[in-house]
Amino acid sequence: MITSGWQSPTSLEHNNEGNSLARTLLFCSNRAWRGGFRVVLQVSAVLLTIFILFGLLPERMGGGSNLTGYKDILTWKAEPEQLSNLRIVVFGSPDVAGSSADKNHVRTTWTEELCKQMNCTSHISFVPTGESSHGLVSNDIYAHEISALNSITSETNITDQPALDYDFVGEQYPVPDSPDLTQQIKAFLAMPPPDAVPHETLWIFTFGTWEIWNMATLPLGDAEELVDSMTTHLFAQIEHLYKHSLGPDSIAFSDFWSNATESQVRELAAPDASASVDDRKLESFRILIPKLFDISLTPGWRGRPVPPFPNTEAEHTRNAVWLTRYWNQAIDTRLSAWKDKRAQKPDGVIDETDGHVVKRAEEGADKQSHSIFDYLPAAMRSKALNATEAAAERVIYAPYPLRNGLQIDPTKTILNAMTEEEMQRAEIRDSQGRGTLSTNDSLRFLDVWTPCVRAITEDLTVDMEEVTEECSIPHDHLFYDAFTIGQRAIVEVTKPILVEVLDKLFVRQPKSSWFY
Repeated sequence: MITSGWQSPTSLEHNNEGNSLARTLLFCSNRAWRGGFRVVLQVSAVLLTIFILFGLLPERMGGGSNLTGYKDILTWKAEPEQLSNLRIVVFGSPDVAGSSADKNHVRTTWTEELCKQMNCTSHISFVPTGESSHGLVSNDIYAHEISALNSITSETNITDQPALDYDFVGEQYPVPDSPDLTQQIKAFLAMPPPDAVPHETLWIFTFGTWEIWNMATLPLGDAEELVDSMTTHLFAQIEHLYKHSLGPDSIAFSDFWSNATESQVRELAAPDASASVDDRKLESFRILIPKLFDISLTPGWRGRPVPPFPNTEAEHTRNAVWLTRYWNQAIDTRLSAWKDKRAQKPDGVIDETDGHVVKRAEEGADKQSHSIFDYLPAAMRSKALNATEAAAERVIYAPYPLRNGLQIDPTKTILNAMTEEEMQRAEIRDSQGRGTLSTNDSLRFLDVWTPCVRAITEDLTVDMEEVTEECSIPHDHLFYDAFTIGQRAIVEVTKPILVEVLDKLFVRQPKSSWFY
């Protein structure tokens, strides 16, 4: 007689009333067999639908609302490794990209947005607020040029040669009261060192916009020489700041070696490190200088004072276009020359080892005679050295910080937005896809010429009593005021800057997870 090994749930329950485990397993298996597969399919369909819906939502939906956060959560992507203990210090004057904070700090500057995206620990800015007169790289250099022009006017019969009458320059474009770069750096260096010394510092310089505004009135040859003088002075002050960053008692100091491991010290302080190690890993003095946006394309350019005859607004516009290009090229040339100095000892440093945490050596200097103990951080010496050696003061023997920098281009995003809207209005498109963006696209602005805030400018100072709000939907306008883009545009401008800075100045290791 053959007995079947299979029993129905009813018979099994009667025969094994005390076997609760068997009953539970059979119940679950029976339920799964009847409806489990269908449930799995239903749950999978719901999850897939959610992913598709959120993936198709435009970034501008709700004016940049919290939906972006949900999209990020539901997207598999590489999360940049956050930089630890990074400080950002900004010197400059207000630029078109929005480096200057408003009086009530309602909006975020692009340098603050960059700081937020890089997860920096502190942000220090010496850029004057938008309501104050706009600063220059050097007030003294500009004042000297104004004085020279006045001398030409006084020594010339302007009745016969009216084109040599430059008295209007000092009247319409006077030397500003705002601190220039030298004064800003002096104020910074006078500050006490922070309690928590930053591991690294990113230095940003936003000068140039108002130099072009002023110099467009000058003879083109004189203006080019003034650009050369201003940009040369800019890098002289950068080198001055670099020298001060070597001293641990200075606020400019960054303690790059504080948490270095033995392997990092061996790699980065080795004599051939500059040739064998990625520059982005080395102790560096990093600077960031944005390219200038042509100020003649801003709404505020139309409010310039009318120059006396025979000077014309058209001539000043032509000068501004050329000088913007000339300034950007001068910065690029001087930045390359400055970076070529790499880790050379700065001028004026006589004995850089006294009282320093880090002994410095010329790049490529022979340090083979030193024991590895000379490279170890203080936290590692107690285990590595004997009692006699531990009693003696030992420091890391490292090269000078590498000079590294980047000229970023925020103008590209602004010009693309302006071009897009004009092509939309003309109902044309090109092979690069311009003229095809939807209304909800993050880079689409429905008004690229009218600012939300209108103000009368006088002597480069905004009269706050004349400021009026003119737009009901600020996000639709590219310009917030006559010379500065709006908050949504600032966020969009910062996105490519962040990518370029992280790729070219820092080393980041991507990490992936379900949420990132």
